[in-house]
Amino acid sequence: MSREDLLVDRLAAFKLWRSAVDGVSALLLSELGGLDEDRVRGRAREEDVEDALVAVREVLEEIVRRKLSRRRANRLLEARMRSLARGRPRHDTPRGRR
Repeated sequence: MSREDLLVDRLAAFKLWRSAVDGVSALLLSELGGLDEDRVRGRAREEDVEDALVAVREVLEEIVRRKLSRRRANRLLEARMRSLARGRPRHDTPRGRR
């Protein structure tokens, strides 16, 4: 299994099973870099997890940009997971957690 396939598999578990652990795994795989981005996007599209890919990468960007603690990063990732489950826009976060 390629790293790209592994990432997409973790994204599917994050989105479909609401697995925060798999969201963290996807985040860490994205952070490693060296991925074939065309393959990642294509596989994400095939598995209908493009929204989860965007959500995880946005969380990663927020962690870096705002230097979030692990606790705040987890809260943000969990909020994005819940919004995916509800079909809400990916930018929607709970009040007081920004």
